[in-house]
Amino acid sequence: MTIQMSPAFYALAEETRETVAAVSQWLKGGPITDAAAEAKAADALAGLRKRISALEAAHKADKAPHLEAGRSSDAAYKPL
Repeated sequence: MTIQMSPAFYALAEETRETVAAVSQWLKGGPITDAAAEAKAADALAGLRKRISALEAAHKADKAPHLEAGRSSDAAYKPL
């Protein structure tokens, strides 16, 4: 069974993949040695944390109808 996720999920997932790839490439340059690189790393980390929070919210929204359907099914079977 394939479940269609919300457009928000797909947009956030793509942005997150792109950011992780960019940060991974940037980190291959070696350790952080100056304030400018430290600021860039801090900004990248803050952006990733923000995207993770947004992904968690999208996940909760996408999952809510399925949870409710499961609860309805449970309620129907429980008295039997």
